[in-house]
Amino acid sequence: MASLLISILVIPLLSLLVIGWRRTRDEAIGRRFKTLLAEFVGLLGAFNVGDLIPSLGWINKLNGLDKKVERVAKEFDDFLEQVVEEHVSKLNKPYQQEERKYNNDDNNSTRNNNDSDGDGDSDNKDFVDVLLEFQRGNLAGFPLSKLSIKAIILDIFAAGTDTTYTVLEWAMTELLKHPKVMENLQREVREVAKGRLNITDEDLDRLRYLNAVVKETLRLHPPLPLLFPRAVTRDVTINGYDVAAGTMVITNAWAIGRDPDSWGPNPDEFKPERFLGNPVDYKGQNFELIPFGAGRRGCPGIAFAMAMDNFVLANLMLRFDWALPPGMRAEDLDMTQCTGLTIHRKKYININDVHDTILTESERAISMLFQKR
Repeated sequence: MASLLISILVIPLLSLLVIGWRRTRDEAIGRRFKTLLAEFVGLLGAFNVGDLIPSLGWINKLNGLDKKVERVAKEFDDFLEQVVEEHVSKLNKPYQQEERKYNNDDNNSTRNNNDSDGDGDSDNKDFVDVLLEFQRGNLAGFPLSKLSIKAIILDIFAAGTDTTYTVLEWAMTELLKHPKVMENLQREVREVAKGRLNITDEDLDRLRYLNAVVKETLRLHPPLPLLFPRAVTRDVTINGYDVAAGTMVITNAWAIGRDPDSWGPNPDEFKPERFLGNPVDYKGQNFELIPFGAGRRGCPGIAFAMAMDNFVLANLMLRFDWALPPGMRAEDLDMTQCTGLTIHRKKYININDVHDTILTESERAISMLFQKR
């Protein structure tokens, strides 16, 4: 099940980079965190009557939405509090050890105190460690409270997990549906690897066809098809329509990516070659392709998300030969989408009869690659 594989890969890898959690931690905590994250993302895309008709906001109390929001918010805050406190304790260890070093004349005791478990090693810093160092040294130029740190962590997980693995999920779907494209991509990746077992960061700039595949996936399957709502800051007239200040504006990035005026007579066709030699990019400067939004309110995590997507997809293409189950044709692949803030496949992708082995080996291989970065 490729969809399950991708979701299992992305969340632990992001957890490793952001909060330093590896799979060796309590599995029950890990499972609860994934469930909590799924509930949180689901609530972001839930239908809220009060958003459209404020006078009917009381309905959320009857249908249980407000109660569920309060519960998830409380549980997530407790989890983030635990994460921050663990990192504060880890950062305090070197200071405590230094204090003991000068206050304790017992050389043996001093030596034992300095033999830490490695948690305070600056070489093993994660993103939360960096935020706490900014807080301690006031390096941000403004007070960085614990509440702000927890909000930043929440933003990263909310924006960086579901959307990231959605892109990988649809990329794998399109590649399975277009085996010739997959063959071309595997050929490029394996030529660049030259017999090595993994693709490195330095290799990504040379993978032009990989970049085209990811761009084409973003064009047809933007992770947030309606982006995030915007509010008009002043009265304005657009194409003869008067738009009042404070009006909510929703941008249909899905429709923009399939506009025949921008993409030709077959905009629904998956064709990465359209981006070879094409300067159009997804960074918000070309309005015909805005999966991450544009302007000052564009997604700040584009570089991180694309580095992860390209890195994982390249190594999946390098290490494994993917195929649909025997007897299943590419045109029979179900492309039905589910509803929500992010658009996933409605059904998992069944790869072949040994998908459990592929799942285990893929997770192990990609996790090892990220730990070496």
